Amino acid sequence: MAAKHYFIGAALTGIALMLPGCRNKVYPVTSLQAPVRIIEVEMFSDGGTTYICLRDASDKTLLVCFDSRIETSTPLKLFIGAEHPTHKGARPATPAEDAEIIGILREIIDSRFTASRQKALLQGGSVVGLSEKEKHALLLLWIFEGRQRLAGKAVG
Repeated sequence: MAAKHYFIGAALTGIALMLPGCRNKVYPVTSLQAPVRIIEVEMFSDGGTTYICLRDASDKTLLVCFDSRIETSTPLKLFIGAEHPTHKGARPATPAEDAEIIGILREIIDSRFTASRQKALLQGGSVVGLSEKEKHALLLLWIFEGRQRLAGKAVG
């Protein structure tokens, strides 16, 4: 099996870049070919639902989001196929898809930041004063940490 190499391919921002390439045909998770890049990230003002557009080596895109709506019945659940769980085309990820997407995102963060730097970002608790890459890492680390807490696993 060939080694997978993921990398952040564009700046991630709290404000969407709205790239047209993220709105074209969306492919299944299992068809993604490494390297996979993060093209776009947006955080909604509904409580923090976070949307990510991924693009693979063959230019296929995958839209995913983590549900952080206030009073949601699916907290931090991964949805595939749309920018938001309520948008047309959104569906809950299967357990295998969830594991694969989390693995891709985790590998991106781990390739960019040491474990001690990730811990420091989480302990800082704010995006104020962080570089763009650090802000993006912190958004994803908050998702990872929140999902661990919901699963009843120790964090930190």
